[in-house]
Amino acid sequence: EIIRALRIHLSPEKQQQITRRSNVSIEAHNLFLRGREQAYKTTAEGNSMARQLLAQAIELSPVFASAHAWVAFTHIDDYVMGWVEHPEQSLEYGVATVRRAYEFEPDNPEVLPLMSMALQWSRRLDDSLVFAQRCLQVAPNYAIGWLQLANLLHYLGDAEESLRALDRYFELDPLYLDVALYFRAEAESALGRYQDAVATLRQRLARNPRSQTSYALLASCYGHLGRTKDASKAWSEVLKIEPGFSLERRRKILPYKNPETFEQRIEGLRKAGLQV
Repeated sequence: EIIRALRIHLSPEKQQQITRRSNVSIEAHNLFLRGREQAYKTTAEGNSMARQLLAQAIELSPVFASAHAWVAFTHIDDYVMGWVEHPEQSLEYGVATVRRAYEFEPDNPEVLPLMSMALQWSRRLDDSLVFAQRCLQVAPNYAIGWLQLANLLHYLGDAEESLRALDRYFELDPLYLDVALYFRAEAESALGRYQDAVATLRQRLARNPRSQTSYALLASCYGHLGRTKDASKAWSEVLKIEPGFSLERRRKILPYKNPETFEQRIEGLRKAGLQV
């Protein structure tokens, strides 16, 4: 109605997109927001709760692309963290689900970065970059788009650009997700800025003290700095949170274009005298 009042001419394709989004009920949208908030926690419990809420939103609005996309996120996150019995199946389901969301709304900025994420963890980094960039063309100020780009750039081996993308993310979202601090620490560590990475990881752990990956990276940074006792203490926290934490699995699944970046982390643990 506003568009008609302003006499704005829209192409049939744009009219169809607006119609699709307007078919999402208020109740479904509220369920989506609650589900996305749970997914933002990046915990096993948060992912499970997110799927319950998002499933209710999809039941009310079956072609709700954003809801489908965030369901995909929870399954891919479960794969990355190894929180499920069959992680590969979670990745496959997540990829299929976000593709369905993309078919519903190919220019939805909620969907595009999660398509990028799915392709990233499928080791299709160049394709992933296309979708990350497309998201920021469609919505230049969409914070999650910058966060996904930053994570992807780290795996592509461009830590400096990753930090610049994170700077933009932090500008756009003052109430930033704590995982952004982990991404920043990863880039700082890759650049050999271990003291900076330690400070960043301490910030992350203050907000999320159950992050085993943060403690693992912290142990590595301490090792590079020669702080062996601190490294041992950090590594003990990893095993306290996740007794079966596997560096070999991390080596297998992390989609580094240059595997030496991950080996740099392992070297820090070895310098600390840890048996890894």
